[in-house]
Amino acid sequence: MAKYPMGKVIQEARRRRHMTQSQLSQGLCSSSSLSRIEDGLQVPGAMMLETIMQEVGMFASAYNLLVSDKEFERLRIATLIRASVARHNYDISDLLEKFKNCTDVKMDKLEKQFFLLFKSIEMSENHHAPAEEVLILLTEALRLTLRHFDLKDNIENKMLSIEELMILNNIALEEYRISGFQERAIKRMYFLKEYFETKIIDPSEKARQYPAILVNLANWEEDRKNFQTELSLAEEGIAVCRKFGKLACMDALILCKGVALGYLGRHDEAKKSLRQALAIKAAKGVNVEVYRKNIQATLGYDFSDFLAEIM
Repeated sequence: MAKYPMGKVIQEARRRRHMTQSQLSQGLCSSSSLSRIEDGLQVPGAMMLETIMQEVGMFASAYNLLVSDKEFERLRIATLIRASVARHNYDISDLLEKFKNCTDVKMDKLEKQFFLLFKSIEMSENHHAPAEEVLILLTEALRLTLRHFDLKDNIENKMLSIEELMILNNIALEEYRISGFQERAIKRMYFLKEYFETKIIDPSEKARQYPAILVNLANWEEDRKNFQTELSLAEEGIAVCRKFGKLACMDALILCKGVALGYLGRHDEAKKSLRQALAIKAAKGVNVEVYRKNIQATLGYDFSDFLAEIM
């Protein structure tokens, strides 16, 4: 019988990171299963392989992965779900049902985690469910791979998959909606900021998730009137967007920068940044009137004439 060739690649990458089989398999599979994968005697599912490779600092997209027809169909639908949410289209209930029922094979642990994560996003964004309800679903999702996870605890010394990072990000967003939980949410988001800065992460995922983390932190520091910190976070996020050529969060980061500069009394710089942010939002088809009104109410700048010129 031909041996599974990726097993040796996984083993060598694990050893380079000084991880034991027990550490790498934690929450994913048994140590004996990982041993068989590394020995080339067992072929992991596509999501399992992707997660294992993320945790040893490698990227499954760099390889031609052989998957069954059933796995391919779930992966295809998962791609559609991710793309829809990336476009801020959260009406994904039909896609989620297709993902769940597209084959006669029950979802494995990682497929179920994916399902619960995006179900929670749909509940929050499309149905405006109470944060407490969404947190129950997110906690259930994370406990599939981090069995002892508790909302009150920090996660330390554990390599995290992209899905686990997304779950933690969404937990922080929901916690911030609950009175009395904001400080815990901010602490969790700063943990994610540090993780993205210090760990090996797929560059495409870092470009997608890291700027959004910085936007959230900048907005939250503005709420706490820490305007210098807001400015630093916004400038860091703008630099990341430019580095990776990803502009999805650029307008929000420039807006945060402009607001922070305004509160710090640097009015000429503030107005320049705010005009740029409003222009980008208008070009994206966003209704900028609400932003104009908020800027005028908080900082006293009136951009009515400017918006009339560009729209």
